[in-house]
Order: sequence, then structure tokens, then C-alpha cells
Amino acid sequence: VVCLLGAALFIYSVYVTNVIDVQALIAQKATALAQRQAEWERLKSTKINFAALEGPAQKIVEILPMSKDLPAIFVQTEALAVKHNLFLASLDVADDKDAAAGKKRLPLQKIIINISLTGGDYFALKGFLADVEKNLRLLDVRSLAYAPDTKSFNLSLAAYFYND
Repeated sequence: VVCLLGAALFIYSVYVTNVIDVQALIAQKATALAQRQAEWERLKSTKINFAALEGPAQKIVEILPMSKDLPAIFVQTEALAVKHNLFLASLDVADDKDAAAGKKRLPLQKIIINISLTGGDYFALKGFLADVEKNLRLLDVRSLAYAPDTKSFNLSLAAYFYND
């Protein structure tokens, strides 16, 4: 009886030790699983947030491009002139002299666009300026000279772009 009781006690102690170790391992794995599931949910929400920001980010790049994008300026200006029955006599693009004179190079750069238009009246110019204002690219009107007798306009605009 004593041997049987001793053997049962020995088997019970080994069993309890193994069960406690396995239970601790199960608890550790359950904690790791819960942490990974929480991280997975956070990553899924980050992906959703990133997808929601892609559209506005693309619009910002169109408003403030990453380079001068001179071909787009030429095309947009010509299209606006044709839309308002104006003739684009000349278009000159130059770097901003004030920014070039400064030694500190800022990430936001400015270029000056000088436009000469002919062939329209005041209302054509007004429509052209309204469309420049509504243009997706950020443009500031710096100066405007209108000669009604020759039906010509000289317009100076500032366009901005982001430059690393």
C-alpha cells in the first residue's frame, strides 16, 4: 500500500509539474496571439486610413507639383486661351528672382509666368482670369496690363512647386 501510495504521489507530482508548465505555455501563447491580433487590426486600420488619404494626396500633387512641370503650364494656358477665344501670343517662364537672390533654398519654389494674349475684349479676359482662378494648379496673378485699343493683355502669374 505504501509503495502504491508513493508511486501515485510520484506520478501526481510529475503530472502537476507538466500540467503547470503546459498551462503557463498556453497562457504565454494566448497573450502573444492577442498581441498579434491587435497589431493586425491596427495594420488593417492603417491600410484603410492610407487608402483614404491617397485621393487627397494626389490632389495636393496636382495643386503643388513636385517639379516645375512646364509642359502642363503651356498646355493649360493654351487651352484656357482657346476656350475664351483668345490668341496666346507669347508665354515666358522664369525662375523667381527674389528666391534666386536668397541663399537659403526653401522646398517651396516659385516660377514667374508672363503671358501675352490678344484678340479678345474685357469679358474674354474676365472669363480667362476666372478660369485661372479655378485652375487646379496654384497660380497667383501678379500683374495685369490691358490695352483695349489693341485688344491685348499682358498677364504675370506666379506658379508654385515643391522642390526637394
